[in-house]
Amino acid sequence: MSRSLHRDSGLDRLTQANGHRTAEDAVVALPGNDHAIAGSGAQEAPPRTSAEALCRLVRDLASADPRIIALGFRSDEAFARFAKQLPDRFFAADAADPAAWEWCFGLAASGSRPVVFVEAATLAVVQQEIVREIRSNALAVTIVVHPPESPSVHIGEARSASLNGDLARLASVSLMAPSSVSELSSMLTSATAGEGTSMIWLPRSLDLCATPMASEADATRWGQSQRIGAGDDVALVAIGDGVEAARQAARLLAAEGIAATILNLRFLRPLDDEAILSTARRARALVLLEENPNLGLAGEVLNVLSLRGITRPMSVLMPPSRSRHRSRYDANHPYVRQIVECCRALSEDSSPGSEADQLREARVADIRDLADFLPTSEQVQRELEAVLALELTPTMQEWVDAYEKLGRRSLYLWKWCQQGIELTILPCVPAEWRAHVNDTKLLGVMLDVLLDDVADFERDSVFLERLIGLLNNQTSLSEFAPEQLAYAEFTKRVWDAINQRAREYPNFAAYEDLFRYDYLQLINTMRYSNLVNRRLALLNLVEHDLYLPHNMHMIIFSTLDLMCIPHVHPRELGHVREAMWHAQCMGQIGNQITTWQRELDEGDYTSGVFARAITMGDLTVDQLVDGNRDQIETAIRRGRHEEHFFQQWKNHRHRLIGLTGRISAFDVSTLVGGLDRLTQIELGSRGQR
Repeated sequence: MSRSLHRDSGLDRLTQANGHRTAEDAVVALPGNDHAIAGSGAQEAPPRTSAEALCRLVRDLASADPRIIALGFRSDEAFARFAKQLPDRFFAADAADPAAWEWCFGLAASGSRPVVFVEAATLAVVQQEIVREIRSNALAVTIVVHPPESPSVHIGEARSASLNGDLARLASVSLMAPSSVSELSSMLTSATAGEGTSMIWLPRSLDLCATPMASEADATRWGQSQRIGAGDDVALVAIGDGVEAARQAARLLAAEGIAATILNLRFLRPLDDEAILSTARRARALVLLEENPNLGLAGEVLNVLSLRGITRPMSVLMPPSRSRHRSRYDANHPYVRQIVECCRALSEDSSPGSEADQLREARVADIRDLADFLPTSEQVQRELEAVLALELTPTMQEWVDAYEKLGRRSLYLWKWCQQGIELTILPCVPAEWRAHVNDTKLLGVMLDVLLDDVADFERDSVFLERLIGLLNNQTSLSEFAPEQLAYAEFTKRVWDAINQRAREYPNFAAYEDLFRYDYLQLINTMRYSNLVNRRLALLNLVEHDLYLPHNMHMIIFSTLDLMCIPHVHPRELGHVREAMWHAQCMGQIGNQITTWQRELDEGDYTSGVFARAITMGDLTVDQLVDGNRDQIETAIRRGRHEEHFFQQWKNHRHRLIGLTGRISAFDVSTLVGGLDRLTQIELGSRGQR
């Protein structure tokens, strides 16, 4: 993106209010600042508002560093005073104008260090513009986010509006929230002196006027958390506003004989992993204070713990809605009382055990980046050779031979699916049932393909509904057109074989209702795919993520596995289903990021990469209808949509690992390892299926 500061008249309007003709004039004027700070040489009166105190912090930094420029995106007397004191170093702009942010990053590209003040609720309006600027160049811009004025907005509207998009997930953006003026001062100093983009989220309850300034001795180190207290009964993990709530709760807990430690994270990116791990190892229980859901503290902490397989009695707490009108935390605050009650319950439920009981570590790889996870050419070749060398059972070879007389998929697909099935079978399935249940699953894949090709490739909704009716014994073969009859007969044969084989499993009766329900979800997915391909305007990411994972069959497969397992404790069934949902999503993501190019050639736009490209504004429905392959593929790659879904894959993987301590029926790490290899095979099989 061009970094010229002569963009358009909109940018001229931004600077004319400050006495400049263009943005370039503002930059040229920076080095020669001759304006004295109001009140210099005399003791300033205490700041009257938090905004004024914040402005003084930035003003003092700007006085010492000529590169620092402040941009105010809100109306406040404190900002007007700042502009009067340093007129060449403060600019007022409209936060909702993408040009203002482009100009801001243009200043950074020219060597300045912008500090931007923006309201939380406004951030969403230009979120994608900021993301594009950051992705183009890692520039030194510090964004100071003000919480909403109305506490009722703080938890609700702003949560969905501000940091729920790509901006919150960009690894290159440092993310922090101070709990004191000392921390804020240190964060501002480090952020403006360092490289890259930083985001400082101001707490609602932080009184900048009442808290003394930091001395150099107690300056906050970049990326370092703060441990408060040394209690082992419970650890309260918090950031920003949540730290004061944790302090108040810890005092009340101490009076009850419950010793608490507070881990003030300060930073979520970079995250103090070692402090989280050491705190979790020492504590008998953990409470994660998600006081500000915009920041995503719980997700970050759970990711760290799940990678090491560390489990503890744990709760994630958000402030109750009835307390949102109260901005300051004290001993009588509903949120503080909620924390105390939760810690009391966890303390009663948890007791010291052996080290093995306190710390269960899953031996799984730490996967950070898609580029690092991509298989080498040698690995790809080995996996392809392994797939090609795989022999189907005689039973399945007969089915594949019959399919080839009327289907369009190659033998490679069935071998590839067979390998994926073997990698993801529940480890506890008895050896005597493994080959049989795997063949049943491959028949399930064949049924999936038969329905999917009608839904997505043929796009014949009447034919699809008749096939579904045939499976449910609600349609007869006489209702099919002559050219469809053989296809319908074969589809029914496959479905009948799946049912007949499932009835042979020792626990079929116990899970038959789940089996029927799971297949209803698959059929619903087929209907949705057919509907979207006929009406592309329906494409959206939410429904895609809700329906399309069922196309991977993994929950159905786990139900078949459960039918073969002698016993699974009923209390674990929900955890097993949750685990397989994450596994299913991982498989579906690996599939969609490696098959969307083939589907593009076929005009099948149900893949999530297309839904996200439309959601993010990189593509339009009209462009999909036009079918310009080069244009569509360029938009997908430029928007880095594959990277987005790989991040989702990692999130599901972390959640799956986090279930390690809740499932005793099988080794979760073995399943994770199989899914890791499956995804690498998918990445290496791009264009082969």
